[in-house]
Amino acid sequence: MDRTAALAWVRRNIAAFSGDPAFVVGRQAHVPLLAGWTAAAGSVFAPPVAADVSTAKVRATFGRRPDEVLALFPPAQTGRVSQDLFREQIFAWSARSTVCLHALHAAAFRYQFRHTQPSRPERSSTEASPAGRARAFHRSDYPYISATISVLDRAWTVAEHAA
Repeated sequence: MDRTAALAWVRRNIAAFSGDPAFVVGRQAHVPLLAGWTAAAGSVFAPPVAADVSTAKVRATFGRRPDEVLALFPPAQTGRVSQDLFREQIFAWSARSTVCLHALHAAAFRYQFRHTQPSRPERSSTEASPAGRARAFHRSDYPYISATISVLDRAWTVAEHAA
């Protein structure tokens, strides 16, 4: 299902799921909305799997359109198709849908947070990269958005403290 068809389906059926089609009829607060997700959201929930396993899973899950999904998330290129799809299905889709529906009646902005947090070498983390910086994991944007990086024990850069 393409995004336009999916959004039309959401508009027609939202009341059945929430009982309140506020976004469809414009009853939400008419204030600017900022919503987003992180580049590696869900990486700890969906471990990477081999390319052939990922491809088989995509073909089984996406019925008539697996080649389109594989074109967007090529397992040979990323090696993380399971993580990337999980992020898109769970985190990115809800943010995109909310922003699109809100934008029908008020200003709305979406983002994908890609900045990596510094990590300490003495700490083990499933979210850390070999370069010693934590990937942009779920909620890693919060300290930057709320200006609270000083409360976390990380090897922050001068630029991060200045922001």
